[in-house]
Amino acid sequence: MATGLATMPRGRCHHRRTGVGSWLGEWWLESAVHTSPGVGEWSDWGHARYRLEVLDDCAIVTAVGEVDKHTAVGLGNAVKLGLRSCPHLILDMTSVTFIDSTGLGALVSARRQSYEVGGNLSLVSPPAAVCRILGRTQLERSFPIYPSLGQALTSARTSH
Repeated sequence: MATGLATMPRGRCHHRRTGVGSWLGEWWLESAVHTSPGVGEWSDWGHARYRLEVLDDCAIVTAVGEVDKHTAVGLGNAVKLGLRSCPHLILDMTSVTFIDSTGLGALVSARRQSYEVGGNLSLVSPPAAVCRILGRTQLERSFPIYPSLGQALTSARTSH
């Protein structure tokens, strides 16, 4: 698999069947946070949860569940908080089970916001169903998509 922006073509989803990377540790055991979360805390939005981590000068937003009209605001909040820390965003979509047009709009907005501050937005391991939607809407051409968090971080380090 290719590891850098120069060798990772846009418009190519890579489906990974394994679970969330080990860097999150025992993340299923953590409690959800119902107020404005800080870095490392979960934000619970009903059928979706978001978590922000900062690693290697990148804001990593992990999304779990359905990104739709009821939960996309949570993604937007995590993105805004992440951009306060650094301009380079990585959205780990490994555990996203569904995305609708509002969720797609949140992705486009996150990409625009990161570009406005001199950064970029990369997607990590969107599931096959999400890849199909990104492909049908031609949005997969708009984002670098990586099969693993490690590859997204390696690319981000080389693009600074």
